[in-house]
Amino acid sequence: MSTTQFIVHLINYTLAFGMWLIIGRGVLMVLTANRPNLITKFFAAATDPMYKLVKKVVPFASDFWIPHITFILIILLRLLLLPYVGSKPLILN
Repeated sequence: MSTTQFIVHLINYTLAFGMWLIIGRGVLMVLTANRPNLITKFFAAATDPMYKLVKKVVPFASDFWIPHITFILIILLRLLLLPYVGSKPLILN
């Protein structure tokens, strides 16, 4: 595996992890009624930098829509990476 493929896979997996963090935060907000605890603080600390970055890119969006826009942007970035990822999974030899 070349270095370029490794970097593309790393970016793809990082974006996928970010997607699952957004989904996890949304589920926890529903289940815990947004009461602070250790797990919700972890998800907030992990997703807030992504939300701040998207808020700078899309300043006219309200705070309600920022998680949705972030999720959609991550999906679009992963779709742009798709031709470079190919069908081979990341296997380190």
